[in-house]
Amino acid sequence: MVESQQDAKLLDLNSTVNLILHFMKESNLLNSMDTLIQETGVHFPALVSQDFIESVRRGQWHQVLKQMQHSARMEKGLVQGVYEQIVKELIIEREYVLAQQILREQSVVLSESVYGENNQLVHGEGALLQELWDLTQLRDPPPSIQSVFKRQGFKTLQESREHCASQIEKSLSKDQMPANRLLQLLALGLEYENQLKGGKMKTTVMKGAAHQQFTPYVQKIITHKLFSGSFKISTLSISNNCEHMVLGGHDGLIEVWSYEHMSVDLKLPYQQQDLYMLHSKCVLSLAFSKDDKILASADSSGVIRVWKFAEGKKLREIEVQGGGSECGISSMVFATGNSQLIAGCMDKSIRVYGLKSGSMLKQFKGHDSFIQSIQLLPGQEQFLLSSAEDGVILLWNLQGGEPRKVETPAQKLRKELVLNCFRINPSNPKEVLISHRCGSTYLIDLDTSQVLQEYQTSQSKEEEVISASFSHDGSHVYAFSSTKNLYIYNKKTGKLVSLLVVPSATSLSDELSSMVVASLGESETMVMHSMGELFKLE
Repeated sequence: MVESQQDAKLLDLNSTVNLILHFMKESNLLNSMDTLIQETGVHFPALVSQDFIESVRRGQWHQVLKQMQHSARMEKGLVQGVYEQIVKELIIEREYVLAQQILREQSVVLSESVYGENNQLVHGEGALLQELWDLTQLRDPPPSIQSVFKRQGFKTLQESREHCASQIEKSLSKDQMPANRLLQLLALGLEYENQLKGGKMKTTVMKGAAHQQFTPYVQKIITHKLFSGSFKISTLSISNNCEHMVLGGHDGLIEVWSYEHMSVDLKLPYQQQDLYMLHSKCVLSLAFSKDDKILASADSSGVIRVWKFAEGKKLREIEVQGGGSECGISSMVFATGNSQLIAGCMDKSIRVYGLKSGSMLKQFKGHDSFIQSIQLLPGQEQFLLSSAEDGVILLWNLQGGEPRKVETPAQKLRKELVLNCFRINPSNPKEVLISHRCGSTYLIDLDTSQVLQEYQTSQSKEEEVISASFSHDGSHVYAFSSTKNLYIYNKKTGKLVSLLVVPSATSLSDELSSMVVASLGESETMVMHSMGELFKLE
């Protein structure tokens, strides 16, 4: 009985906050309103003013955009309709940059599926965003009212604006709110209480959402960590079972985190006792064995340490012959049933070590610059792909023979473009994703070096791809750009599926170190990090 009384008081308080919020909105006390929302966590289904509808009808989009920030929570279909109208009018005026900016800012809203009357699908997931983005690419012939509004069949701008405004009015007429202002506010408070108690909500646009199919790509940021002090992330690795994430620091410290909770895992006995795996120099590379029982770490001085992961116990230490900064280990992979460790070195060589003996079994030389990354071909682990700082990619047969040079798009175009990274398609080892420091990411055929698909970021000359990767099932491509946009493309068609904007307060665009995709069952996640910041997305 005590709990139900407390719940009732909470509901009363929330309703009171709602009334105050409405008063603040009507009095144009927007900053105070935002502060109260942040401090109480209370939101409300506000009324759309008649002024807002008239602004839509007149095409006063600067007023509409301003009011959209503080006005009612309309049905998603209506919100999409307003933004669709604005973007299409900008396209007709050939304001492509502004149109693309709005699409980026509202990508989450415009990507959502919307259901109308009788649970009929109005827009599939990502369909409207893709349609509008494609329209911003129109140049010849120039866009016209008829071509831009072809789907709706509108012949004039006024006709399209009137339709947009009337849809909003039609939705509002269903509410049957009393004319008296006080009764309106009280009705809203009662509706909010009903929603908190699990009552039936009026909005029906998301009915049938449970029938949507699984989406194999990340859609939102769920964790943001900001690091301060001496600890700076130099590299990270996620265990194959997605239970742990290991961070390697510039100071040599290695921290093991719970990947689910995104915090230091104190369930591990050694970390519970404040004991951590360590190097004396900056940790440059981390690698898990396929069964996650062994962790290998390597530093800038060429020291490799092999750990029994569950106990944090050092099993073996391998020192690259020669020592010094040129023997740093930049990339590692386990091979041959976890009995061997392959290391890409800053002395331009690739070395194969036996884990039992710690001895170097093989050494491969062919690069003219230090190794950036090495990856085994999925299902064909006798082949290894390596990239170097000068942009050269080589394909090695680990059983012997000379390496084969893989021609990159930059080399084909005879352009001096920085190679950021490459990725092998996990579901097709013959497909390789090439990320140059330019406005596009390329999918190439490993055998022929032919470009199979190009994934373009935008028309902006300033925007450059920093890192790119495949989704875990290989069906989508992620590309993170210098303007802090995370583009998600359909791998096969090259079409933009979704767009996620990383918060502007971050420094990731300047110093993004890596982008790691992880998957467990149907759940896909991603981690992006710079030296001082880390984001987890799902």
